[in-house]
Amino acid sequence: MNGLSNENQVIEIADLLSAIADRAMETTLAGIKAGKISQKQAQEAISHIQQLSLLSGGLLTQAVKSIVKGLKISQAKLTELIDKAKKRIAVIETAAKFIDLLVDVLAFAAAAMTGKPDTIFAAALEIGKDVGLEI
Repeated sequence: MNGLSNENQVIEIADLLSAIADRAMETTLAGIKAGKISQKQAQEAISHIQQLSLLSGGLLTQAVKSIVKGLKISQAKLTELIDKAKKRIAVIETAAKFIDLLVDVLAFAAAAMTGKPDTIFAAALEIGKDVGLEI
């Protein structure tokens, strides 16, 4: 079954995106304390995290309006992708990689709000590259 094709699937992805935002905040704070992320990088990350929280909340509250027709990725693959991103975001290899993944997840959340399958697919591909998962 294609991903995001019913209300429950949209809610599932919104919940996962919200969990990534929570994990990213924890990682950012830990990175600051460990000296792995600068104050400027932390401000950038926190700004992206706030946007991701808003978008995931928007998906939750507008799940019916966010149903996507014709997405060429299964719900199982989307769930796997977002789950891998959540695990990867828990570790700061470098601040640049951390922020890049966060931005790619944010772009995916924004794409999901549009309901446009091609835009969502392109954003999923970028996350896939970040986490080593073929879409």
